[in-house]
Amino acid sequence: TIQDVTVQGVTYTDALLVWAIDVDYSYQTVSDPRLDSLGVVSPTSIQTGGYAVTDVDISAAGVGSVAGGDIDAATGALNDFAELTAQTCS
Repeated sequence: TIQDVTVQGVTYTDALLVWAIDVDYSYQTVSDPRLDSLGVVSPTSIQTGGYAVTDVDISAAGVGSVAGGDIDAATGALNDFAELTAQTCS
């Protein structure tokens, strides 16, 4: 999906969210305060074809990956999560 997200106070317009699905599990709602704080809208059952979401990677143009996490296919819970906190150029 394409969405605006805010990571560590920086808004990324039209970020690309890549959701991995697992056809061995049925859809579970993905909801977590960490995703909510970024402004992420999780996919619906219709969007995933009724299958479970297992991962999300959020990339911003000109930056690359700015956030992402592993999602439990059986429960929809976010297992782990990482956000870009700084960029260093040399």
